[in-house]
Amino acid sequence: MPSLYPQGRMSGQIRCESVDGSFYDPVVRAYPLAACYNLKVTLKEELQADQVRWAEVNAVIKEQRRSASLELRWRQLNAAIAMAKGLGLVRPDTVEAGVVERWAKLKEQAANRSQNPKA
Repeated sequence: MPSLYPQGRMSGQIRCESVDGSFYDPVVRAYPLAACYNLKVTLKEELQADQVRWAEVNAVIKEQRRSASLELRWRQLNAAIAMAKGLGLVRPDTVEAGVVERWAKLKEQAANRSQNPKA
């Protein structure tokens, strides 16, 4: 299979060579579809190469997620929650507010009992 990137992927030039020696950009498709039969690299080969590249990318992302520390995951979760709050996507939870109020009352009662112990 001919290389999809004869000039190298890092050069910034993503071009394929046609049979007549000219180049085309597979992303922009400078050639009309009628001229595709003249190309050394077929659309099917391009798609297969893209699938291989994306499989490699997904494997790297999966490994990064697997090896992420608990601290990093916690920071990412906090960032996502902060963004949701900033966008107004978080609704106030009345049940949670009630629990917080009950805990505050219990805490206050415990503090009062410790200050004024009964004889």
